[in-house]
Amino acid sequence: MSRVAKLAAAAAFGGLLVAAAVVSSNQPPLSAGTELSVSEQMTPTDPDFAQLKHCRTIAVPDPQCDAAWEAERQRFFHGRDRQP
Repeated sequence: MSRVAKLAAAAAFGGLLVAAAVVSSNQPPLSAGTELSVSEQMTPTDPDFAQLKHCRTIAVPDPQCDAAWEAERQRFFHGRDRQP
């Protein structure tokens, strides 16, 4: 790669960094009470919500959790076969 091409690539990268800095500086800062995750505050409509919440925290195989996750996958994919 020639020296001119390296300088052009460095200038383009620097310009990209400057543009990202300008865009991020124009965003208003988050207040101290702002929640980033609202999943815990959402009202669950799925009856297996409590079971799935419990299953997220365990680290050992559990047949009830496996069944709950399979039911959730079926609900999410609407019965379609999963693509490998």
